[in-house]
Amino acid sequence: MRLPSAAITGLGIATIVGYGAWFYSFGVLIEPIAQDTGWSQSLLSGTFAGAQLGTGVFASFAGRLLDRVGARPVLLLGALGCVPMAAASWATSPVLFAALYALGGMVVGALSLYHVTMAAAARADASSPDQGIATLTIFGAFSSPVIIPATAWLVEAFGWRSGLRLLMVGIAAGLITAGLAVGRTGHAPATEGARTPMFAAIAASVRIPVVRRMLVANIGAGLATGALLVYQVPVMVTAGLTLATASWFAGARGFLQLGGRVGLMRVVARIGGSRKALAVSYVGIAIGAVVLAFSGNPLLAGAYAVIAGIAIGAMSPLQGIYARERFADEHLGTLMGAQSTAIGLSSAVGPLTAGILLDLTGTTASVIAIGVAGSLLAAGVLATERE
Repeated sequence: MRLPSAAITGLGIATIVGYGAWFYSFGVLIEPIAQDTGWSQSLLSGTFAGAQLGTGVFASFAGRLLDRVGARPVLLLGALGCVPMAAASWATSPVLFAALYALGGMVVGALSLYHVTMAAAARADASSPDQGIATLTIFGAFSSPVIIPATAWLVEAFGWRSGLRLLMVGIAAGLITAGLAVGRTGHAPATEGARTPMFAAIAASVRIPVVRRMLVANIGAGLATGALLVYQVPVMVTAGLTLATASWFAGARGFLQLGGRVGLMRVVARIGGSRKALAVSYVGIAIGAVVLAFSGNPLLAGAYAVIAGIAIGAMSPLQGIYARERFADEHLGTLMGAQSTAIGLSSAVGPLTAGILLDLTGTTASVIAIGVAGSLLAAGVLATERE
């Protein structure tokens, strides 16, 4: 197996720290923040939803920027998002905390997540773009096993406020390092079609029926994974595990995403294409959500880590590969961004809905229900699609 290039390595570092900055770390922070401040779960899940929503809204613009100038300036701009997130650690007002944290998460998310790094990876490995995406997501699998336990350790050692500041210093350093490593890669090929206005390119793509079905599936998957990944630690704690143990299992789930990514292209070929493989991964997420409901038992928490880890691990590269097969390369960044908008909006609604229902009912059953329903919707849409 060939070693990844400097560009793919840089994009991999960006993926690790970009997702770790708020997407994974917030699931560890949410309970200590609530206990320390008395702020409601609705407000805190709304903070995450705001970051997710902002990421989705601006993902297309970030993809367009990637198409025009390449990956380096995009990632370096993304590092600036760590400033307001760090500033949120000094907030005593819940509204100010939510505004600063969501703003920072939006900047980091829009400028460093998979809609940027997958498009750049496909262009950096032009001879084998799907392999470039698959290799990138192997790096990405290390995000939660590195960031979740690190966040838990920082919170337990220094408290959530100082822990958040230290975390942001590390995230910013990672994004700057990644930006310097990627070189001059990621921009779109200079063709006549590349000058098509952004919204015209998006509209033309959405008019294709298979793309519309893909977006519906992405929305279902976003609802499911958004709720599960934000609340997996609180669900396990509620079921009876300690914060440290639950964080360890959540980190293990992230590490086990490697099981869904190593050798993925061989699995895709055996199953019969990226669409079928992606549908199978969505079913796996639904099964993992059911097992999470019983995760107070360490054996079942481990089963959740394995099942959801492999399924979610396969989902990310398969979504990128499936989209790349249907999007024009000259607008790949822009259209990957538009896809991320759909996923981001649904990933914001999932945890926000779960948080509101948690406040109303006092149970985490809503997390499981959203995880199962969203992922089965996504699987059903793809399974019924005609080739």
